[in-house]
Amino acid sequence: MAASVTEHTQQALNAAPHMIGFLASGNVLLQEQAAWGLGNMAADSPQARDTVLAQGIVHPIIALLEVGW
Repeated sequence: MAASVTEHTQQALNAAPHMIGFLASGNVLLQEQAAWGLGNMAADSPQARDTVLAQGIVHPIIALLEVGW
């Protein structure tokens, strides 16, 4: 998921909690796409980054890294 306009990213952030949930799904392809999309959203702006952080991305990402993803 990528948005060329910050306003689009702000709308896409509504899906971030669901995507964060996908990080723990056990489905490697879904985890990869969710991580990629969340990274794109977080890179859009400091506000988007802070939103994704506040929604709880840190622990699921760390868990993926710990299993050698």
